[in-house]
Amino acid sequence: MRAQTVERRKFAFMFTGMRLGFAVLALHLGVTAAFGAEGNSPNDGNTVLIHTDAGDVTMADARANLAALPPQTQITSLRDPAALSNMVRLIAAQELLLKEATDKGWDKKPDVAVAVTAAVERIRADIILRSYISTDTQPPKDYPSDAELQSAYVANKAVFWVPRKFHYAQILIALPKGADKATEDRATAKLADVQQKLKASGADFGAIATASSDDSVTAMRQGEVGALAETQILPDLKETLVALQVGAVSQPIRSDSGWYILKLLDVTDALPRPREEVRARLREARAQEIAKARIDAVMQKTTAPSEDALTHLTGQPAP
Repeated sequence: MRAQTVERRKFAFMFTGMRLGFAVLALHLGVTAAFGAEGNSPNDGNTVLIHTDAGDVTMADARANLAALPPQTQITSLRDPAALSNMVRLIAAQELLLKEATDKGWDKKPDVAVAVTAAVERIRADIILRSYISTDTQPPKDYPSDAELQSAYVANKAVFWVPRKFHYAQILIALPKGADKATEDRATAKLADVQQKLKASGADFGAIATASSDDSVTAMRQGEVGALAETQILPDLKETLVALQVGAVSQPIRSDSGWYILKLLDVTDALPRPREEVRARLREARAQEIAKARIDAVMQKTTAPSEDALTHLTGQPAP
């Protein structure tokens, strides 16, 4: 299957194909790129989610689409069965459309064939350049030293430490912003009722969440959201969770979705990532720096294009 980017709310789809471009672009990325999120190993990637005449949509296909989404959107999507279902169906629809196009010989049209040939050549050049440049860009075997590793831990705590995790439960009283007065009055009354129940002696937060929360997914789990890294939690909710003691219940928190009441169940402290993982990331970042320096040195041997040529390229007068 081909990789696709699926926007969760719009669910518009498009053929993204493979990312094209020469290694020069990739190698000019900064250290941040080297410290990107790591993917999970899809050990059950062959599990079929949908059968189509154009082929099967597998778990690996769905994970590839999720990986293309921003981290917060991934989290939200994973908690929304309807969103996941739509995403998988869109992958299937794309494959069916691609089969329909090829069955009609669309790939044989001269303009399409030319575009495909050009794309293949760019991919070929990209692979050759990446392989060639990477041959002599590895840092020394003793890099980084123990001192450099320690400095990296201190200077890049947000990158080289696993963030704190907050295990919490919630009750949501839905009240979208801009709702009419009748909806607002009903939500306000429900909120007051829930607060009253929570104040009762021996109140069971989980039972109240199951009976009253408007978040159907967490309501089925007695309000439990699970253990989320603090970087994954909405800022308004995180601020409240950080201030709570384990076992405490928060005051209502207003959000765009409505009112949230949180109960902190547990907190896991931040931990340093394994030294070998950090060492590998530092080596990768240094390799990129070496490659960039090599490319910059080669660029110095080139001449600047003429201003007239740039004018024709951009359609604007050269600066």
